[in-house]
Amino acid sequence: MSGGIMGLIAALTLDVQDPLETKALSLPDVKSEHVLPAVEAARRYATAAIPAELLVSIMWGESRFVPTVRKGRVCGVMQVNPSDIGRSRTQCTDWDRDVAKAVEAGVHELETMLRDHRVKGDMRKALLYRACGNAAFNGRCRKTGWPGWVLERARKLRAQ
Repeated sequence: MSGGIMGLIAALTLDVQDPLETKALSLPDVKSEHVLPAVEAARRYATAAIPAELLVSIMWGESRFVPTVRKGRVCGVMQVNPSDIGRSRTQCTDWDRDVAKAVEAGVHELETMLRDHRVKGDMRKALLYRACGNAAFNGRCRKTGWPGWVLERARKLRAQ
């Protein structure tokens, strides 16, 4: 009898999906084969200051979770410029193949920006810095809405 109950519990457990994964899969223009490793990496590298929902929001906005996206000098699901975090340009090839490494790099980049004396731990300022570089602090940034969109999407991903 207990084998039957245990089997039933195991079968039911397989059907239960991570709520963040479910919400990420419902975002437009995504493929499950890209979403699942991205959400797993977001869960793995999330911190108190950088929650998984924020990482998922950034990845969707930057790459739609596609690990091989490259735009100019940035690459990976988080669209990080390797030289901005002291890494070689060849790092992009690794990030194409390993989503977790790309997310880890993105978290490192955000942690560095949050510590910047101009940001002082303010996530909105860190996201603006991420979007515009130093132009975020001299009034020349044209992407001023981007941080709000990312934070709002993260809030919706977090909502029950």
